Amino acid sequence: EFVKLNFKGNQISFEIEKINLLSRVIDLPYPDFKNLVSNGVFNKTITIDTEEFINVLKRVFVFVKNNSDSKGGAIFYLEGEKFLIEGISESGKIKEDIILKKDGEDLKIQLNVKYLLDFLQNLDKNKKTIIKLSNSRGTVLLKNEEVVIDTFDRSYIFCFSSANVSNEYLPYNVKNFTDLVS
Repeated sequence: EFVKLNFKGNQISFEIEKINLLSRVIDLPYPDFKNLVSNGVFNKTITIDTEEFINVLKRVFVFVKNNSDSKGGAIFYLEGEKFLIEGISESGKIKEDIILKKDGEDLKIQLNVKYLLDFLQNLDKNKKTIIKLSNSRGTVLLKNEEVVIDTFDRSYIFCFSSANVSNEYLPYNVKNFTDLVS
């Protein structure tokens, strides 16, 4: 099948058989992601099994997908060699943990589970996932373990901002990971 592409002013249309899709072209500069990725200050690196991470996130997503307070986010507690992921909904809460390899200090961060799952589905599940971050409000970078960031090859690199972490989202006030498991 052929796709007919038309431009007129700031509009673009795509025609396929009897379907016509019309859109407006956004005339704004694209964010400088290369500078952000290559010059970002990432002082924490997590190495995690991709397939296991996806399976955990799928279970957590069942709870957070309709939670308007968290906007699809879950709280990720990084302490030692564990990642505790907590999600809540009106019907219940879930706590999952996963073993990982970490360089850097412990951290609590809220991340959108759907965004993570959408990206992770495109990675090679036989390779580890690398997560680079700096603090609970900074940029987060995800990639497969063998992707060299400076080359910008055809592999996937996902860069996004974390959600705002507040204790109001938590069902109880948690100061650190050990409060949750004790």
